[in-house]
Amino acid sequence: YVVVHAALALIIGVHGTSGQQVATDNQSLNEYEISALVIHPIFERLFVSFEHPKGSENTLGARLGRDFMVASLRNPEKPFPIAYKNEGKRNEDWIGWRQKVLSPMQGKVTDVYKNKETNKPGEFGDPPASSITIKRKDGVHVVLAHVREIKVREGDDVKPGDFLARVGNNG
Repeated sequence: YVVVHAALALIIGVHGTSGQQVATDNQSLNEYEISALVIHPIFERLFVSFEHPKGSENTLGARLGRDFMVASLRNPEKPFPIAYKNEGKRNEDWIGWRQKVLSPMQGKVTDVYKNKETNKPGEFGDPPASSITIKRKDGVHVVLAHVREIKVREGDDVKPGDFLARVGNNG
């Protein structure tokens, strides 16, 4: 599985191409080879992506995941991306809030989960986060998490760049 968190950020994790889980929460990720996965950009705007520091996450999805965050280059003389304006205390301050989330690949939507809660920035809500799971023909799964205003349903076929949902902050 690829777990992509879209709450003001998105995460990506990996499952085997056969669709079988490559590791359990109690197993070391060092025991498994994880292949590179190339996907279509999940946002129309500039974004940054980063891994979680080793040992900082205690669930499989978070350990295998990547965060994706819509950003802005507010000052072209200082080309460092920023994720929010003002103090970032409101969801609306975040550059990614309600941005379109695009399909990263061709496949079938195999699961949609909606968490109706909206978190305040910096606070965790009740898990799990809203998510969309897409399965490719070769068995690779991608999970887009922390989304809102979901536009697809289980069973829908999607292609790279399709509008799936908007960035949310839940779970």
